[in-house]
Amino acid sequence: MFTLAVFLLFLLAANGAAEDYGKVSTFRGASLQNEVFYPMIAQSVNLDGQIRVNVNKKEYQLGNHNFRVNDKLEPMVSLSALRDLFHVSVSCDPDGKILLQRSSIRANLTLGKRQWTKANGAEAKLTYPPVASGDNVYLPLQDICDMLGGELSWNNKTYTADLDLSTLPPLVLPEHFDLREEQRAAKVRNQGDATTCWAYAASGAMESTFLPANPVQISPDKILGTRGYGFTDSEGGDYMMALSYFLSGKATDQEGHPLSLYEARFHQKEDQREIKESVYRWGGVSTSIYTTGDVTDGGGYNGFTKAYCYRGSEEPNHDVVVIGWDDDFPASNFSGYVPGPGAFICQNSWGEDFGEGGVFYVSYYDSNIGDQCVSYTRTEKGRSYGIIHQQDEYGWTGQVGYKKESIMAAQVFEAETEELVKAVGFYATGKDTKYEVYLVQDYRGKNSLKNRVKVAEGTLSDEGYYTVAVSGQWRIPAGKRSAAILYLKTPGASRPMAVEYTTKRMTESAITNDGEGFISKNGLSWDNVEEKVKGDLCLKVYADPVKEGGK
Repeated sequence: MFTLAVFLLFLLAANGAAEDYGKVSTFRGASLQNEVFYPMIAQSVNLDGQIRVNVNKKEYQLGNHNFRVNDKLEPMVSLSALRDLFHVSVSCDPDGKILLQRSSIRANLTLGKRQWTKANGAEAKLTYPPVASGDNVYLPLQDICDMLGGELSWNNKTYTADLDLSTLPPLVLPEHFDLREEQRAAKVRNQGDATTCWAYAASGAMESTFLPANPVQISPDKILGTRGYGFTDSEGGDYMMALSYFLSGKATDQEGHPLSLYEARFHQKEDQREIKESVYRWGGVSTSIYTTGDVTDGGGYNGFTKAYCYRGSEEPNHDVVVIGWDDDFPASNFSGYVPGPGAFICQNSWGEDFGEGGVFYVSYYDSNIGDQCVSYTRTEKGRSYGIIHQQDEYGWTGQVGYKKESIMAAQVFEAETEELVKAVGFYATGKDTKYEVYLVQDYRGKNSLKNRVKVAEGTLSDEGYYTVAVSGQWRIPAGKRSAAILYLKTPGASRPMAVEYTTKRMTESAITNDGEGFISKNGLSWDNVEEKVKGDLCLKVYADPVKEGGK
């Protein structure tokens, strides 16, 4: 700080004593400001998360870490936020080659270079080059708006970006798409005789989101070994069991390096376009189908064309990963009668000897394809937050409510060390869920829940799990008890709040019984959720420890 102050005084003195140099001295001062101060300011802005983004006049609350400023103090957007906001397919390979696709637009970009190539081979130039920070890649936001549509207003004094995406053209999906062609499909593995397809499918879908730039390998055995459910390996499992592991903050790759999941979206099997779009934007999507051991036993598999279709009434019993689709895949490729063409390209966990190197084609008309369908839409290497306050390590196993669309839930937590609350995580149990998040900094009993302050609000279009950033600086001293409060309104729901409670697949040891979760139908009177349903709220609080020096 002393060095910076001396440098500023030097510049002021130099400018004051250099009137004889006229325009030359002014130019040098401006150049020094741009070359020296802007990078220093940018570092501080990015480190403190000072950037604010409004999308269509509403604050974007899925994490300001998705945005940063470059050394010219111009806004940059992460690949993750690009997928979320602009509905693009975008990836970066280990050599820094970036492929961005949206409808008929296909752009080839390179880290550190302004030149990029259009679909027709013509070259163009960005205002600023793409940059990498840690494991993330960022593109210049203004150039993205110019390329894809949308309008940007940027205030470099308040570091606020106002995005108008109402003019963004609708996304037109291709008739054929295959993650293998972009090196975004995970390695095919073999589950052997174990009934652990669900863990293999979850691992494959999760791994896909990191490809091709940051390949990771997740051990299905770690998912199996850390779950707290009553099922044995021979009894199988499901995607929610894997999801709870990824969300718990304990997930690692095969070498023990931490991996994090902060957002997952669920899809309905009737909405095949939504499933396709999720594969296009985020990567592999896990789903369930019905098989009887080897699919050939059911007569629905054509080994020559690697095509499968089951058109019966049995419930799904096997998980695979959707890695693409082909609208023109002939109906004649399937063993039995299929009403029309088209197939999802699916990766199995029966080794590379099965199908097309471990991959096969499941008809759009299969009875179960798209069932129990989940995509991992915000994954990260490492941990974005140093602390997770949670009582629901085993995830969403039930729902609670007051036979109405809305509910309020409060989770009390205690800071073991001085910390800054950064975000809150919860499930939207249905589409178009409206949410409001509040914090109570000093919790002294249920009566203090009325002292809540709103820190976030919005609407979530898809069912799933979301991590929402909170506004403001919420510093919690060590030993202090605070509370996070969530208001939900889910259209058509009677029990909109997800909870973890004892079921036939949940062990008693999963329930914490700490007495610190509450629900309310009006925000005035509160019921203890553990007394009411013998469970815990699915409501997490994410925080960072306060470092010496104050931040």
